[in-house]
Amino acid sequence: MPPHSYPGSVILVQYAVLAQASPEDVVDCVLAKLRNRLPPNLYLSRENAVRRLKEMNKRYESIHDKPFDYIDPFYELHGSHRNRDLSIPR
Repeated sequence: MPPHSYPGSVILVQYAVLAQASPEDVVDCVLAKLRNRLPPNLYLSRENAVRRLKEMNKRYESIHDKPFDYIDPFYELHGSHRNRDLSIPR
């Protein structure tokens, strides 16, 4: 955990978990963290979360070569960080 103070409403997930895990493992990790903070009667659909993450990953594969300024209207994903002009304010 970073040496910062975070409020109780922040959920931290290590990047290594997100970068190397399967969509199912990512969802399981996030759900485990959420379940400790949400009312027990709140239904969270693991299947829907896994499907959405897989669809989002698939969408990113189709736009990752687009310019950084491109933003997918549904997922709010943007194009690649590579070869962007960092001198242009965003």
